[in-house]
Amino acid sequence: SRGLGDVYKRQAMGGALLIKGNKITLEDVLFENNSAVATKTEGTVGGAAYGGAIVVDYSTGHGDGTGQNRKADLTIKVTKDIAYTGNTVSSDSAGTNFDTYGYHVPTSAAGGFLFLDRGSGAVFDVTEGATLTIGAEGTTGDTDSIASSIPNRGTDVNNGLHAFLNKTGSGNLVVNSSLDKYYGNLTISGGRMQVNSAWNIKNLVTVDGGTLALSNIAFDDAAHKNDDQINLGKITVTKGGLETASGCLLYTSPSPRDPKTS
Repeated sequence: SRGLGDVYKRQAMGGALLIKGNKITLEDVLFENNSAVATKTEGTVGGAAYGGAIVVDYSTGHGDGTGQNRKADLTIKVTKDIAYTGNTVSSDSAGTNFDTYGYHVPTSAAGGFLFLDRGSGAVFDVTEGATLTIGAEGTTGDTDSIASSIPNRGTDVNNGLHAFLNKTGSGNLVVNSSLDKYYGNLTISGGRMQVNSAWNIKNLVTVDGGTLALSNIAFDDAAHKNDDQINLGKITVTKGGLETASGCLLYTSPSPRDPKTS
């Protein structure tokens, strides 16, 4: 998908694709130069812009009249080298808290590439020999970023679940863009995921196969203190490897009978 985003006057979501209450698989689809732009109208404080390329959102069925709750998951399957670049979000609103009906977001723009709303999730299934790259080297700000909403305290929408990202397949996932506005969980179960951007981790990261390589990380205690619906960041390695920029931090062998080495 190339440059399919439209300019919205109050709110912009999903510049190329909005997935609402459905489970969809995309294979070898290119997302490049998409945008979601929200601009103020007279007498308003402006709206939010989320998901320059893709938004994945849980559905309560109110919009389509069914009244049926439906989860939304996206699987991105990659069998060849692909790069997602130039996907952006922007809003001129000065607002600092935006409600998404049972969830909230503390910024007016988030998720240049992907925004996961109300406990939705995405799976990156990269096959052996292939590399999916998200963001060009040196990407900053919201460009090509991945972000999510935060459950409101006591919400019953989607049982208050956090968003999730899964890396599967034996291929490579390289993330050059920001994950700092992603508040969900991440699981790596195969291949290699390399995060080159600085990342303030805000939830549970689990390595259960494959390797997670991190360049510069912190655990965002300040975010947790400001919003008690944000969990403390944590990394758990049950099987596979965790690497830092200086080398191997932890490795566990595939066999549970073999000792851990570091």
